[in-house]
Amino acid sequence: MQPFCVSIRTLLLSVLLSRPGEGQFQVIGPRAPVVAFVGEEVVVSCHLNPSIDAQNMEVRWYRNDPSGLVHYYGTSQDHMDQQMPEYQGRTKFLKENITKGLVALRIHHIRPSDEGEYVCFFESSTFYNKAQFKVLVTGESLQLKLLSKLYYF
Repeated sequence: MQPFCVSIRTLLLSVLLSRPGEGQFQVIGPRAPVVAFVGEEVVVSCHLNPSIDAQNMEVRWYRNDPSGLVHYYGTSQDHMDQQMPEYQGRTKFLKENITKGLVALRIHHIRPSDEGEYVCFFESSTFYNKAQFKVLVTGESLQLKLLSKLYYF
């Protein structure tokens, strides 16, 4: 009977450790790479698990390291003064569902240099966490490919 008790304890402990504690959360971002087309726009979203109000949190989107700031939202407003020059005037923070822990970033006028790793970072007064994802940039849109195939039939 002892091995059974050990298994139950191990199971309970693993369940407790896998769940965020009070005030803690996970950040969930895109699981698959996000495909973006040169000249168009892309929207990438992240959400909190559990779903909690993020209005009073800082939300940062950055490339590779925190100094590569793509967009910064804190104290209930956007802060563009620290944004990387190549993203100035090209981002919009979408916060319509921030009370549910869901946010998104729209990047306009996609460039080949936008391809790479991104981080979505949330920070509350007591905890922080992040999600990492990849953006793949291609030079042709799907619509152009479909149109060109139609003309060849």
